[in-house]
Amino acid sequence: MPLYHTKQSEKQVSELDTPVILDVLLEDREQEQLSENRLHFVDVTDTTGVRKKRYHDNENLFHSVSNVPGGVDLYGEIERYWETMVSSNTSTGRTIEELAHVQHRTTVKDLHLDGIRSYIHSDLDIQKRIEFVRSLHRRQAPKRQHAKVCIAASIAHDAEAFKLSVMPWIQYHIEMGVDAFYIMYDGKDGEAVEMITSLDPIVKMSSLRPEFASKEDYEEFQKFNESTKVSDEGNYELMKKQKYGAQWAIKAAQQDGKDWIIQIDPDELFLTTRYSSIPEVFHSVPSSVPAMRFMNFEAQVEAGDVKYPFYEVNLFRAPKFFSTPEAIHYRSTFKQGLNPGFVYLYANGKSAARLSASGLRQYGPHYFNGPPHQSYISEDNAKGDWTNVISHESIILHYTYCDPNEVTKKAKLSCPQLFGRKDVDYDTVKKECFILDIDAHAFMAANAGEEEAISFFYQNFVYSEGAPVRCAAKRGGYTWCALHDIERLKVLLERVGLFRRFTLPQHILIQHEFALI
Repeated sequence: MPLYHTKQSEKQVSELDTPVILDVLLEDREQEQLSENRLHFVDVTDTTGVRKKRYHDNENLFHSVSNVPGGVDLYGEIERYWETMVSSNTSTGRTIEELAHVQHRTTVKDLHLDGIRSYIHSDLDIQKRIEFVRSLHRRQAPKRQHAKVCIAASIAHDAEAFKLSVMPWIQYHIEMGVDAFYIMYDGKDGEAVEMITSLDPIVKMSSLRPEFASKEDYEEFQKFNESTKVSDEGNYELMKKQKYGAQWAIKAAQQDGKDWIIQIDPDELFLTTRYSSIPEVFHSVPSSVPAMRFMNFEAQVEAGDVKYPFYEVNLFRAPKFFSTPEAIHYRSTFKQGLNPGFVYLYANGKSAARLSASGLRQYGPHYFNGPPHQSYISEDNAKGDWTNVISHESIILHYTYCDPNEVTKKAKLSCPQLFGRKDVDYDTVKKECFILDIDAHAFMAANAGEEEAISFFYQNFVYSEGAPVRCAAKRGGYTWCALHDIERLKVLLERVGLFRRFTLPQHILIQHEFALI
């Protein structure tokens, strides 16, 4: 059974499911302490007499494969890489800004990915793309016989961004067997609204704005808004709107007879590594399981001029759930820039739920919830409690901070009342508008101007030659070091499982572009 369903997993879920809609988990907070002691190893000898390295506060042994013919001791290679970098790195600075001149501003062309752009018909008439989506939906009907799966999302894109970003997102998921999309629109572009409504009934839309919403929908949102005691600023307001949008989508999808609902954003793709379609994933779920959770892999940008993330990004940072004990140790070592953890944003995945589940409700942007039910009783769940079971095979690809322009766009959208003011400080920005430190730092950079935003983007999100990481200073304490031989490092981190490459979305969407000719 392709599920992660143990008493331990249920305990973990119960600890995470708190009755607030602003549920954010930074999995690497505990790694901060480890990073301060990362060079403290001790030698131990196992029962066979083989000497191995072990972190002094961790029971995970670093296994060597050097005795395998033709094999390479990967962890030994990583240790040697790090020690060489620290001992010979002349590019050090007391602040991250001092290393800005060292980092290469790698481009898509440098990575030999620029040819992909010639396949993308960005200027194609939107009606032709809409007709293609309808045709694609008809062709993929056989995949939907296993289960009728839908997606709920909230967006605020203008017409151009909808065409370039949301349409490929819709196309990909239709190719993978998704039946319908329920979009809560919070933007201001009437042309974008026309694009969305022209995709009906594949895409159903509601809106939070009176100029686009029906009178009933808008009044219902106002009641919800007044009854929800959450800050009306920044990320908090966004998550409140997402909650309302998800509740609307649940009700609409139930009325339309859908089987499962997935809650993801338009910068996220659902990827199954075992099945050929998304409906097959949910068809395999036992009837006693009301909800599934899919861990997120976060995009690792390798160039600073990415324009089409779904086509130009295929390297991802693996979550701790999919990392080996040996590899977990290095998450704190190779976290980039000001990021407090190995991943930039959230690390607790996204969820899907059965629409037939009694009392189903959205429980923050990462979960669904409901009351206990006798249909959930199983060998692992004697009381029939609601469980969010973690999948081992299917994941979420999160394309966050892939475009340097995203730094400024997110700053303006998430904290408009402070953007453009020169008298704002980090603490005020963090308190009023952001949950995560990295988002607040990004705002400060964007607020300082375009060049500062671009430098911040490279330093914190682009894994290129000279990227800054924290390292031990020769005279004690810590400073900043510049990564060298970055291509070799990426290969090493891929081989130990901290990085993973996924190219299926690229292939699917490029095939779509060929079909559009």
